[in-house]
Amino acid sequence: MKTNTSNEGIQNKIYQSITSTMIELLEGIKDNPQRWERPWIISENGKGAHNAQSKRPYSGINQLILSYLCLKYDYQFNRWLTFKQVSDLGGKVKKGEKSTMIMFSKMLVRKEINDLIEEDHQEQEISIRRKFMLTYYNVFNVSQCEGLDPNFYIPYVKAETDIHIIDLAENIIKNCNAKIQYCEQNEAFYSGSLDLINLPLRSQFKSVASFYQTVFHEIGHWTGHPDRLNRKLFNLFGSVDYAREELTAEMCSIFVNSLCGIDIIIKNSAVYIDDWLQVLKNDNKAFLRSTMQAQTAANYILQLSGMDYLRQQVTEDVAETENLIAA
Repeated sequence: MKTNTSNEGIQNKIYQSITSTMIELLEGIKDNPQRWERPWIISENGKGAHNAQSKRPYSGINQLILSYLCLKYDYQFNRWLTFKQVSDLGGKVKKGEKSTMIMFSKMLVRKEINDLIEEDHQEQEISIRRKFMLTYYNVFNVSQCEGLDPNFYIPYVKAETDIHIIDLAENIIKNCNAKIQYCEQNEAFYSGSLDLINLPLRSQFKSVASFYQTVFHEIGHWTGHPDRLNRKLFNLFGSVDYAREELTAEMCSIFVNSLCGIDIIIKNSAVYIDDWLQVLKNDNKAFLRSTMQAQTAANYILQLSGMDYLRQQVTEDVAETENLIAA
């Protein structure tokens, strides 16, 4: 069994890897905005980053990391495999190619037995404690591999659906029961005291995608109300906590829109980049924490709206294990 020290080392490695990658992405947007006029999540027929063998998508944080690497290295497909999967499929990783770390949570269950001594007899009290720990495994893009079946390099046939992507987004907005007020104005914001989202008129938005990006950003803030997910919302503008909450709301918007099939362009999400960079450079856990909060918020929105079926079981959940440890 690994010691606590080794567990902490693994988790720090995950934090640093994720943070370094996202700092690189955000600084790249600042230095060369035109280079990043692409979606945050690179989708193939409704799938973002996914396991090439099982076709199962990865979770939010891994979606962002893997999609960024697709952009960085110009990979044609957002399809990934573990080293073992590549080998089992009869292929091999090209010489000199490096793997990418993706994270998942692992639940440890500890059984504790305490002796209780009464006046005339002895009893044992058994308690179960559960703890989640971050761990990781490594994957390769199919472009880094050779000898795989040619089907791994063929675009997917576009699936036909009776539900338009805009209908999906509209149903979520309507059924999550967030109170939204539209009026002619230049700002969009969530008022915690009134528990009300204020938005400009739809006609004021430059594109359909920009409207949905904004509305789900504000609904992301709305989920943090004390009666819902109870996040720290009332932060001073320009503070660290303010930047963290903005990052959470923006990632929430990206996740919900991605599930609806609406692409959110990186350049258009760059309003708070300087603040985000400052937070990430000062705290290597900040991005992962905000992204996990965003995933929770997105899941909550889908659950409230009765659209939970959009959220597919992800590959990392399959890898999740439960270890029973005797005290």
